Amino acid sequence: MNRGIIKKTWMEIEERVKHISKQILERGFKPDCIVGIARGGLVPAVMLAYKLECRMLGFIQFQRTKDEKPFSLFNNSNLLYSVGLPRTSIKRVLLVDDIIVKGIIFKDAIAIIQHEYGPIEILGAFLYKVNNSGGENIETHSYIFSEAINGNDWIVYPWEQDPI
Repeated sequence: MNRGIIKKTWMEIEERVKHISKQILERGFKPDCIVGIARGGLVPAVMLAYKLECRMLGFIQFQRTKDEKPFSLFNNSNLLYSVGLPRTSIKRVLLVDDIIVKGIIFKDAIAIIQHEYGPIEILGAFLYKVNNSGGENIETHSYIFSEAINGNDWIVYPWEQDPI
């Protein structure tokens, strides 16, 4: 299988974030805190924080690989590096990442957040979802996404591209 490289522009990302924020507002979900999964989820998390007027931010840093090589769908281990969650009362968290593939990182991040805050309402928000990748076993009401993509495609985000 050949992997297609898809370079996204800032305008496309802004449209994805706008689409996600609209879905969140339609659900009536008002987060107390937005948590970005580092690295890919940090930029959309901040963008959503401005759109949703949420000043409380946190992060969880996971990696699926130790270098910049694309991860394998067969690698089911996550490397947890650090957690930065606000030390305050939180009832609703918007958990943000750039893409959901299998949902393993999403589930692990939920466990960390619930360990910190107890049983709270968590909604996942993703710019993209990979079709037919195994993420279907996650309850769909617990996350939203802006666009589905082919599992053979590799997205290159504007913050990853050369500025020249």
